[in-house]
Parts: sequence; C-alpha cells; structure tokens
Amino acid sequence: MNGLVNNTIPTFKDLDTGEDFETFFKRNGYQYSYTIVESIIEEFGYDKLYNLIEAPNNFVGILGITENQMQNKWVEYIKKNYLLA
Repeated sequence: MNGLVNNTIPTFKDLDTGEDFETFFKRNGYQYSYTIVESIIEEFGYDKLYNLIEAPNNFVGILGITENQMQNKWVEYIKKNYLLA
C-alpha cells in the first residue's frame, strides 16, 4: 500500500471501479478493502458492517456518520495501524 507512504490513499469512490477488476487491482483495491472492513468492524462492530453491506450507500442511517467522515476515520485507522513511524 504505497499510498500510505506517499500520502495518496485512494478514496472510496476511487476504489469503486464496478466490474473493472484490472483498475481495482492496480489501485491495490484488495488490500485497501480489507482495511476498510477491518476499520468498520473495530469502530462499529460486525452487525453494522453487515447492515452496510446490505445498504452500502446508507452511511448516515447505519453508522451515524457521512461517507466522507467514514473515509476520514478509515484513513486515520490505516495510518495508525499500518504506517510505521
């Protein structure tokens, strides 16, 4: 995840490539997606993750925060847990 080192972490929208798996792979989508899921579980629990999978555009209704706020929480999470000082 070079984006951590270069401070070019993709946005959720950058990772939403639809069926273009080649672009998803080039953007390190699998590694970043894992950390997104991990951060949601740690912050909100499995039930909220499940609900978000069922309704992926309902951040406010499920998590009580906007998509941008969740993205900021995720960036802080990966910086804290994956970026070596």
